Order: sequence, then C-alpha cells, then structure tokens
Amino acid sequence: MIYPDLEIYVKGQRPEDLLSWVNERVGIVSQQEVKRGGKETFEMMVGDPPCLCLLICRVNGTYSSIWFNGRDLPWSSDVGCATDCANTFDTEVRCQDPEGDAWLSIQGMRQSIVEW
Repeated sequence: MIYPDLEIYVKGQRPEDLLSWVNERVGIVSQQEVKRGGKETFEMMVGDPPCLCLLICRVNGTYSSIWFNGRDLPWSSDVGCATDCANTFDTEVRCQDPEGDAWLSIQGMRQSIVEW
C-alpha cells in the first residue's frame, strides 16, 4: 500500500543535514524558511512531480519532523522512509506503526514500539 503522505521524526540532527538528506533523496525544487508556532520551519516543494514537504525543527524535544505530502517518493511507507533516514544518520527515527496506532522507534536494523 502506498500512503498519501509520509511523516517521520528524526532525533538530534541539524536542519542543514536534514535538508541535505531531503535534497539527495527527492530533490528540492524550492525552499523557504518560516516560523510556525515559534519553531524553525522549512517549507519545500520536492520531487518530480513536485509535492509539499515540511521540516519542522525540534518539534518534540530533540526530534525534528519531516512530512512529505505526496505519493511519488522513493519510499512506500513511513517505515521505509524512517529506516532510510535512520541508517543515513545512525540515529533514532520515529514513525507511526502501519499496523496500528503505536509509534515505532527505528535505529539501524532494530524496530521497537515506543510510548510517545
């Protein structure tokens, strides 16, 4: 199943590193920095065809949110996107469990359910 949007939460990474990862994976067409609720936020159009992507820095403690609103992405699920990002940065990435309402923590090849 391909989801209409993907969202992951990445632990402890600098915004410029996350932007670089997004650009390497899907290509950033346009980007602007805005403030949303006092959080450093980057609104981007990414991919081909372009879709909206938001990077909200430190949205939950040390976690930054990356949200893709599109279907033409290299990943078919939050878990695939989170696994790619976790392996790239060697850090914890969280996402929703596609099997239910739980949250998954992904680090390396390990997945576990977490309370959040």
